[in-house]
Amino acid sequence: MVLEKYKQKRNFSSTPEPSGDLKVAAERAQHAKPGKGLFFCVQKHLASHLHYDFRLEWKGVLLSWAVPKGPSLDPKTKRLAMHVEDHPIEYGTFEGVIPEGYGAGIVMLWDQGTWTPEVDDVEAALRKGDLKITLNGYKLKGVLPGGASTDFLTTDHLDIKLDFQSVAAAGSRLGTGTLVVLDDATCPVGFVHNLQHFFAQESCGWCTPCREGLPWVEKILLNMEKGYGTTEDLEILQMHTEYLGPGNTFCALAPGAMEPLQSALKYFKEDFEKHIHEHKCPYT
Repeated sequence: MVLEKYKQKRNFSSTPEPSGDLKVAAERAQHAKPGKGLFFCVQKHLASHLHYDFRLEWKGVLLSWAVPKGPSLDPKTKRLAMHVEDHPIEYGTFEGVIPEGYGAGIVMLWDQGTWTPEVDDVEAALRKGDLKITLNGYKLKGVLPGGASTDFLTTDHLDIKLDFQSVAAAGSRLGTGTLVVLDDATCPVGFVHNLQHFFAQESCGWCTPCREGLPWVEKILLNMEKGYGTTEDLEILQMHTEYLGPGNTFCALAPGAMEPLQSALKYFKEDFEKHIHEHKCPYT
């Protein structure tokens, strides 16, 4: 029976995990086309021991493996993966706290996307234990390590320690300690525009640089998103990062707003230029 082992191990009157709809599984199995990509996900699971659950959609369910040491950025690194019971397709978006019992702990979605097989016979490869696939997930593009008013760090900074001194030495601030993550499917111009819209709304209007500058920055970024940006806009944005910087305003709101902007112009300048030259947001 489909999902029999999964259902036997769980008490759905207490766990928030999805029980699994057999009709959904049957429909997914019927309409799935491996050549066009099937769903995959990786979930970070803090149970009795921290591990990562790797799941591949196949025949309407999620084939699942527990990976004790987690994913590696180096494709040459091998990891032990223990095959566990199939999970319902609905589990692919599950996040929550599993109460006492089987799998008790915190589940967080770590990555998701599609996968395609690199073999003609997936069933034979699974029986052999040698399934070769291509994953099309999300890649890290940048991260604000200390909340919205800190400078971006990129994949070049993955090895730094998350302490105040190390993050400052890398060119940002740990700030509130709230990580804001930017993936490669999210437009950095739109991302920064959203932040600038927030800061512009928060300005009390006491000092001119903040009162006039933040709405100006927001408008320029919005025009870029709509395809109306010019090369001069890049110079104006860069000017604002200097004129709205520390020491030029009454409080720290505007200088904080300029940190994600100045680092985005530094690390993601190509994305800004594409908006201008293509007259549209290349992410839409």
